[in-house]
Amino acid sequence: MPVESQHEDYKKAYPLWRKCRAVIMGEEAVKAEETLFLPILEGQGYMEYLSYRDRALFYAATARTLEGLSGAIFRKKPEIMASPEALRELDSISSEGLGLEAFLRGVVSEVLTTGRYGILVDMESQNGKKAYLSGYAAENVINWRAERKGGLERLKLVVLRENYLEAGEDYFSSKKKVQYRVLRMDEENRYRVSLFRYHEESERYSSVEEFIPRIRGNPLDFIPFVFCNPCDQTTRVFKPPLADLASVNLSHYRTSADLEHGRHFTALPTVWVAGFDAETELKIGSQTAWVAENPDAKAGYLEFTGQGLSALENAMKEKQDLMAVLGARLLEEPKKAVEAAQTHRLRRIGENSILASLARSISKTVNSALDWWAMMSGETGKVCLSLNNDFLSGPLEAKEITALMDAWIKGAMSWDSLIFNFKKGEILPEDRTKQQEKELIELEHKTEITSEKDKKHQK
Repeated sequence: MPVESQHEDYKKAYPLWRKCRAVIMGEEAVKAEETLFLPILEGQGYMEYLSYRDRALFYAATARTLEGLSGAIFRKKPEIMASPEALRELDSISSEGLGLEAFLRGVVSEVLTTGRYGILVDMESQNGKKAYLSGYAAENVINWRAERKGGLERLKLVVLRENYLEAGEDYFSSKKKVQYRVLRMDEENRYRVSLFRYHEESERYSSVEEFIPRIRGNPLDFIPFVFCNPCDQTTRVFKPPLADLASVNLSHYRTSADLEHGRHFTALPTVWVAGFDAETELKIGSQTAWVAENPDAKAGYLEFTGQGLSALENAMKEKQDLMAVLGARLLEEPKKAVEAAQTHRLRRIGENSILASLARSISKTVNSALDWWAMMSGETGKVCLSLNNDFLSGPLEAKEITALMDAWIKGAMSWDSLIFNFKKGEILPEDRTKQQEKELIELEHKTEITSEKDKKHQK
């Protein structure tokens, strides 16, 4: 089999990834796919189809929902509870020069879009001088193989598609080409990397480089690559979280095309005549008179009176409501009545549980990758990173603050628990420690005492 061979699950999932990717990218990407997402009408010529397509409205509901869900996860900064100091101080951790939080935002966005993302822990040299993370979209992880031992999956093969630039005929030109990076375990259980590029002479991809990465002289006995999924760290291909919303979004786009098509032809004035000579050239204008020898000759304008367009308008409204149910909360109309906070929380609990599961799954996957990064970088310490999964909590209300203070004063709650709840309730800054808060309180207390003494002295 050639190196560009694709996994069967990849072939099945690719059309859905392509659809979700285009919908997320927006109107230009969707319309560029032409008949894939908007079928041509019967009897329509290509130029007529282009006008039909261009009149259609594509509402970016799925992209806006993606932004909202990602924003909910990063409403609070990722929490690093334990890690090497080098990780906390690192400005760049990825091959693109991204910091850790920026890299995590990309991972979350990709998993929401396609339900899959790959992270390779790589090194600047074969001898492990500096480690970094390289991210791969679902479409670029074309093949893989794993074996299961003791309930755990162990990767044996991963094939990655990459782009590289080849110098052109002059200093200013270059050409983008494709290469394949093959990660595999060899017969001696050593991690081996091979690069394949296309050769015009043989008309196929062949290996141009092969090496065994080493850390302090020792080869790895595993492939440092992980799959990010909405639910776990396995090689399974999951349905993208936004797939259903993307489908309704495209259906809304097709209905819009039919509606605008109908509006275009019914809104334009169309003249009809009867009793005139068929050879007569008739022109419309205030300075033009129509003269007919037939006394029964008539003329008028066609007027649209059907209900077809109303049905299309209703269909668009129904699909907007359905998109709101599926996650596009930004399309939802304001409630006519005030909704209780608890009712609002319960109404959204299903959506939040899916998002919370995704955040936990990505946290575990990235932790594994960062553990490998620390090992390859010669750092000590266990990485413990956690993405926020508290999407609904807002600032504590006054009665809740009073209740917490009362519990602390009466000895029913410790100072640590009080500070924990205040931080969770967004009363205290996230990076404020309990010791810092205690010192600030003591400082303010001393300042007040000094101020009172000064006032008495002045009197």
